[in-house]
Amino acid sequence: MIFSIFLFIPIMLLMAAMPYLTRKTESFGVGIPSDVYDSEALQRMRKRYGWQTLALGIVFIIIASFSTKSAFYIVYPITLCAFIVGSFLIYLAYHRKMKALKTESRWTEQMKAVVAVDTRFRHQKMTVSHAWFFIPFAIAVITFVLTFIFYDQFPAKFPMHYDFDGTVTTWADKSYRTLLLFPLLQLFMTGLFLFINVIIAKSKQSLDPTDPKASAYQNITFRYRWSMYSFLSGTMIVLLFAFAQLSFAISMPSAIVMSVPFVVVTFIVCGAFVLSFTTGQGGSRVHSTPEEKSGKMQRDEDRYWKLGQFYFNPNDPAIFVEKRFGIGWTVNFAHPAGWGFLAAIIVVIVLLQIFVS
Repeated sequence: MIFSIFLFIPIMLLMAAMPYLTRKTESFGVGIPSDVYDSEALQRMRKRYGWQTLALGIVFIIIASFSTKSAFYIVYPITLCAFIVGSFLIYLAYHRKMKALKTESRWTEQMKAVVAVDTRFRHQKMTVSHAWFFIPFAIAVITFVLTFIFYDQFPAKFPMHYDFDGTVTTWADKSYRTLLLFPLLQLFMTGLFLFINVIIAKSKQSLDPTDPKASAYQNITFRYRWSMYSFLSGTMIVLLFAFAQLSFAISMPSAIVMSVPFVVVTFIVCGAFVLSFTTGQGGSRVHSTPEEKSGKMQRDEDRYWKLGQFYFNPNDPAIFVEKRFGIGWTVNFAHPAGWGFLAAIIVVIVLLQIFVS
């Protein structure tokens, strides 16, 4: 229970702080001039959203904490989902307020809308080399080989599902198919994190026209840091699967078996938390030269962002773009390839389940 509550807290803090982590050219999913980001009205909106989201999260944490142990495994996912839905509804309220404020302020009429493009942007080193992902791939292959070598030492029953307390809830008879679950997951995760690295490198360039040079530096830093995090966290997950697989065949102290997953999950959660606050969306929190009021703003693309969250632009050839409200990237839902990538991931997961069932 304590570990589950531990995971809830950083999610709550990230959601509450999200308006402070987004680009200065966007506020609650609405495009704005970066010159007005620090205005009193917008600061007040960010502060109120943060406190309301925190209050909502604290209520659900208290509900989950005071549930009995037997009920916790039902109450916890419900409260977590309820918090995510509730915080989204709070966001929608502020999204509408922001749209109304933008219309009332008539920024698009008072400022010149431009698009900044850096032709040298793609020549910069924005991600770690794809070759680094050979390391988790090699770990997966080694796990395959060791699984066959130690096959006789695996127990007759193999755990297939755990609850929040780490207790096995579903068992399967030992077979090569069931024992190949973790190695196949390792290959899937390696491919998935490599794909994320490709997305980071290829996603659409988005620069602030008030200071394109500083904005390009921030964006390149943002991409490289998240690429490095993607490689490290992906490799640690693949190592965790290898450790879990071999722990069933090789006797290990229970303290180590229980501690390793905790260490890996803590690293991944804390790493994402620290990276979000130190880098921000698009590198917005990376130190750069001070901006001056320019009287410019990015081309207004609000009509392509449904609810300020979902990008749908049939005229844009880009498949992946940076999120407006959140950290990371999202799909251009008007591009067939975007749906194709999402469908491919789901199909692979379903095939894995069918293979080991």
